Amino acid sequence: MSTVRGPWNKLGHDLPKWPVLLVTGQPVGPELGREICVRTAEIGPFDTLDDRLWREEVCEIFGIERPLRNGSRWATAESLDQARSELRILDLQYLTNDRINASRTYRPSGWCDWNGVIGTAGMDLGGKWPGLADLNEEWRRIAAAFPALELRAQILASSYCYDPVPDELEYIPLVAWQVGGGCSQRLRAPGAALREVVLPTHEDDIAALGESGSHRGCTYAELKEAVEQVRSAW
Repeated sequence: MSTVRGPWNKLGHDLPKWPVLLVTGQPVGPELGREICVRTAEIGPFDTLDDRLWREEVCEIFGIERPLRNGSRWATAESLDQARSELRILDLQYLTNDRINASRTYRPSGWCDWNGVIGTAGMDLGGKWPGLADLNEEWRRIAAAFPALELRAQILASSYCYDPVPDELEYIPLVAWQVGGGCSQRLRAPGAALREVVLPTHEDDIAALGESGSHRGCTYAELKEAVEQVRSAW
């Protein structure tokens, strides 16, 4: 395996604090796309949604309950665990999709969309300071859960990770994986960038909010259909 090196290694980390994820892959169709978006969602943050109506609707669809005392907005641990179990939501920290509501930026993002399109031209991971062992395991879980999924993923570091004042902004591939046939394999070398990195600008993020200022990634009906599909599958 290739060795990932950078100034962050001196701090005891495998990868930089906020690397960029690139993904290319074969579309899987709307049915599997909906399942992937639901089962790779991070449902805990729904408690914190500023859009109160959307928070209530999302929690209702997922069956997430809050204590009755004091009108708490926070879900009970038991309720969250039950929803994760019923929908077989994968245990992921870094490779989640936030297609229900924007949790990482102002716009919903992820490597899978509701229509089954697989890929991203650049997105933040769901957590900071990712470890290679953690990413290896999360891709393994994703591959095992969705055997029809075929993709290639790559982690890149911005030149800012090496130099706070670089001559020009560029992205350096650090590590890559191949996912397919229910298996995930970390490649021996990351290779060239899978695609051009195109991160949304702040102006793009603000424009994506629309007049309502909402971070919603789907409608109530679309989310209800997706969750009911996953819930009825077993």
